[in-house]
Amino acid sequence: MEEITQQEEIKDKREYWQAHSEAWQQSDQTQGEYCKQHGLNLKTFAYWRRRFKAGSPTVKLVRLPAGAINQQTSSALRVMVDGRYTIEVLDGFNPATLGSVLEVLKRL
Repeated sequence: MEEITQQEEIKDKREYWQAHSEAWQQSDQTQGEYCKQHGLNLKTFAYWRRRFKAGSPTVKLVRLPAGAINQQTSSALRVMVDGRYTIEVLDGFNPATLGSVLEVLKRL
């Protein structure tokens, strides 16, 4: 239930900022002027604009069927990357795989 709420919140934020991004593009205003007029934080607006640029990865969340995840598995380590990504590293992980994942995330 909580996963659906989180998915909806992410979708709502993306749609909110996408609408503002498109409206700004149609205006003759600078980003600063547009944000001031609409009461938006310029840095947050710029962050979302970067995310919408062509080639930016789109995150899609999918609902997993009940029982698809072993609830008794505990993380040995949780790694936060740039405050945007969380990686759970379980006991017995492959260090080369983790290194590959981190390299991919650095490029995003």
